Amino acid sequence: MGKRTAPYWPLTLRRDLAAVALDMTLPQFERAVASGELPQPIMLGGEERWSVKAIETAIGKLTGEEVDDWRTKQREVNRHAA
Repeated sequence: MGKRTAPYWPLTLRRDLAAVALDMTLPQFERAVASGELPQPIMLGGEERWSVKAIETAIGKLTGEEVDDWRTKQREVNRHAA
């Protein structure tokens, strides 16, 4: 899992807190979610929540720090199947 700059962050964030965590306005955050730059929310406890891990992964892909490599995923699948 990626290194967090603020270890006190919960595992999921409400919309407003997710925007704050990314230093974005709410409209900027909503546009990034709508465009697919950021992940869609999950429903948890009857509320929309954003996974911190999914946000970190999305940011990693945008910055090039995390590459979505199908070969690595396939190796993982094969290793677990063996």
